[in-house]
Amino acid sequence: IERELKGAAARSAVRQADTRIMELANFDKLSSLPNHNAFCARVTESIAECETSGSLPCGTLLYIDLDRFLRINSSFGYETGNEILRQASSRLKACIADSDAILARFGGDEFGIYCPGLTERASAQSLAEHLKQVFEAPFMHTGIELYLTCSVGIALMPDDGRQVYDLLMNAETAMATAKRGGGNGFRFYVREMNANSAERIAMESELRHAVERDELFLQFQPCVDAATLKTIGVEALVRWRHPERGLIPPDRFIPIADESGLIVDIGEWVLRQSCCQAKGWHDQGYADLSVSVNVSAVQFAQPRLLDTVNRALADAGLQPQALTLEITESVIMHDAESAVGMLRALKHMGVRISIDDFGTGYSSLSYLKRFPIDILKIDKSFVHTLGINDEDTAIVHAIMALAKSLRLVTIAEGVETVRQVEMLQKAQCDLFQGFHFSQPLLGEAGRHPSLQPGNAADRPALRSAWRRVATGLAIVLGMAGLLLTGVVQVDAVALAGRATIGIVLFGALYLAWLLRFGGLDPGERNRVTAIFILSMAAAMFWAGFEQAGSTLNLFAERFTERRFGGFEIPTGWFQTLNPIFIITLAPLFANLWVRLAARGLE
Repeated sequence: IERELKGAAARSAVRQADTRIMELANFDKLSSLPNHNAFCARVTESIAECETSGSLPCGTLLYIDLDRFLRINSSFGYETGNEILRQASSRLKACIADSDAILARFGGDEFGIYCPGLTERASAQSLAEHLKQVFEAPFMHTGIELYLTCSVGIALMPDDGRQVYDLLMNAETAMATAKRGGGNGFRFYVREMNANSAERIAMESELRHAVERDELFLQFQPCVDAATLKTIGVEALVRWRHPERGLIPPDRFIPIADESGLIVDIGEWVLRQSCCQAKGWHDQGYADLSVSVNVSAVQFAQPRLLDTVNRALADAGLQPQALTLEITESVIMHDAESAVGMLRALKHMGVRISIDDFGTGYSSLSYLKRFPIDILKIDKSFVHTLGINDEDTAIVHAIMALAKSLRLVTIAEGVETVRQVEMLQKAQCDLFQGFHFSQPLLGEAGRHPSLQPGNAADRPALRSAWRRVATGLAIVLGMAGLLLTGVVQVDAVALAGRATIGIVLFGALYLAWLLRFGGLDPGERNRVTAIFILSMAAAMFWAGFEQAGSTLNLFAERFTERRFGGFEIPTGWFQTLNPIFIITLAPLFANLWVRLAARGLE
């Protein structure tokens, strides 16, 4: 009996140990939910059962990730984070309690739900919306309300995969897309997501070698004084010339650099190169030229930023006053208290601070007063609609007034038209930056940006000369057409037609110059182009009226000789109507060109 009892106890211990091992292998200790392995096994079994019964396996897999959960652990500790995860698990259990769905915790703050038989896109969307609502109620911790949101990726079977690992991979890809979109949402998987993901991975790998392979280079956008239109500074812009893909736009590789952390090394390279270039200009005699360098959110959060800036200035031998660091409004306001300390340390070094894209974030005026900043850059989205959109115009004037009251310098970026320049000058903006003055230029050694072709200082004289030439030619050619029509009696039609063609040829040259150098906005470009096309069509119609009659008559003679023995079309009415068209319509279009020329670039 004693031996049997000991054997029974041993067998019971083995069973308990086996059960415990199974629990550890298949269940999450924190939430008591199935883990990743158990989830995959159960989904695979569900798919196999459908195939065995002869039906097509179908279902929906949802990949759930809690947004910004790290701040819970960093603020309250891991025990609080574990408790919040238990509460989240309980809510998800309640959400699918009345169904045969499979719920699992994959690890960290990630969960998965598989709903067999759920194939309709609308039903999957309703479930995702319900999951979002589950997290709307606050999580309680020692009387404190904590709010969390979730990002959900959805993969449908069989369209998005027939095996559990394919569904998981695609649903996780969709979840990552939802997370990049700001979180608190859901996305259905589409094939383009994987293509984009593969491209991003390949681009990240190539970007890691871009610096050492000398594929990155800098361009400099001139910044001009509003009063003198002289170049007083430049903004450094990084570009990537890929050996196979060519020039890759910054909006494609900068986000990848931010996500991967490569922006830290790239930003340091940009800072060093910009300081060396500025020092080179100073050595050439342009001691007043300053250089601006953008600082990303990842860079700004690095404790070594101060040391990086200090070493870049020291290695280049550049005075700190010649360097401006541009930091976006959203980066500063993300952690305003920490930002104040970093900005003060940079300011203490002598570096100037500029807030980029001002007006697009959520600045607090009380913080703005505390920030040791020197410059406010008005976002180009407001400048682009200046004088067109009343709200944006009012915002620009308000920013100007705020900057003046705080004794800050204002820079308007994205200036593209003369009208914008004049309105900003009336509003007492200090500095301009935009394609109207110059496109980004290569930093050629020994050449100041204001000495490049098409610089801002030469533009006023160029515009004035063109304005006088355009006005004079338009008036002369327009009057020539009128005089030839009214005075010359012999071949007046032909001569007036040629004069009209002359007006159109001049108009074509003037139009090409106006569209290239006039700094017109899209609406003005469309209006000018429409006027030119109408005038050209009318002029060619007038000039070719008589020739058209002769050509038609010749065709009719040859045609009727074969069929009817000869027939002539009278052309007198062509000769009668042609002067009427020229006298009535040619002055109208000539006047339009004169008015455009008189307006100059406006």
